[in-house]
Amino acid sequence: MGTTVGPQFRKSGYPPVSAEGPYDGSEFHSSGLTPLGHFEFGRQPLVLVADDEALVRQLICSLLARRGWRTVEASDGVEALGLSIDEKVDLLITDYEMPSISGLQLANAVRRRTPDVPILMISGYPACVVVARDHGFHFLHRPFEPDELMLQVETIFEELAGGSGIRSTGQTNARRAGVTAR
Repeated sequence: MGTTVGPQFRKSGYPPVSAEGPYDGSEFHSSGLTPLGHFEFGRQPLVLVADDEALVRQLICSLLARRGWRTVEASDGVEALGLSIDEKVDLLITDYEMPSISGLQLANAVRRRTPDVPILMISGYPACVVVARDHGFHFLHRPFEPDELMLQVETIFEELAGGSGIRSTGQTNARRAGVTAR
């Protein structure tokens, strides 16, 4: 259940991208990140994106697909919870405020099943940053720039890899030197 970016993103400069194509490791992405290595050999990392706003979901999935990650998307917490049971998810990106069950409820349920899965919570409510961090989740304030999202995701995967499996040429060294890429 990947995504193909529709015409609304072509006008914005985002080319149509399918999240379903196999990644063979033969190319490096614009970030210098090669997502294989920490994960099972030959298996692309899978990111579950849960947001009730279709355009936001499609943007996130498009950006991740351009960097080599597979995505599955859910329009609410119940659908996302079902997908997290069916698939081995390497990262959950969820909106805090969603119908049926909230992003916080979803994140807690996913964490109970797979305690080591990282979670990136997105919200426009300033108070949510405290809630997310109190639960050990990463947080991204909405609205966000695509580069901010990708920097967060790359940082999360670098933390998972412990600096050995996932390499980010340049950005890792810049962050170590206290420089933030924007």
